[in-house]
Amino acid sequence: MNEHFPTARDLMTQDYLVVKPSLGLLDAIVTLEKHPEDTAFVVDEQERFVGLLTEKECLHRVAARAYDEAIAETVGDVMGQSPVSFGPTADAYAIAQAFHSCPCGVLPIVEDGRVVGAVSQLNMLRAFLAVFRHRSTVQASVAQTAEDLKERPEAIERMQRVFAKLNRGQLATLLHRGK
Repeated sequence: MNEHFPTARDLMTQDYLVVKPSLGLLDAIVTLEKHPEDTAFVVDEQERFVGLLTEKECLHRVAARAYDEAIAETVGDVMGQSPVSFGPTADAYAIAQAFHSCPCGVLPIVEDGRVVGAVSQLNMLRAFLAVFRHRSTVQASVAQTAEDLKERPEAIERMQRVFAKLNRGQLATLLHRGK
């Protein structure tokens, strides 16, 4: 089976939020409120990626200052460093691993220092479901072909050609199913 594992380029979306470090925190919160993701990517004046602003960090800062007259902080004062960023060719498994330690639901895809896309946890789940569904379909097809061929001794050569196209894992799965 020639399986395609998705890369960041396959998974990324252009629907992401970008803010500048100089933006006031309350203005940034209003902007975050209007966007479906829980994270904004912070870029400098040259549009280079410099960090993340998460709803969680905003809530922490606002709650800590709830009784103050005003919150004078800017995005630059509260933004966190991205735990990791990926290039467009990064594979889905590496990105999925990064979400284990990430405080946000979306990660930046960065090329030459600039954000070119975003990958969300939901996009990751969809990609893995597609891979598993594809595997299941291929395995069912191979199993049915093998079942059809084993009833006809003249088709042994054909069965050998089918088996030759499989990798070890697929053969093990197929042969184990028959037991």
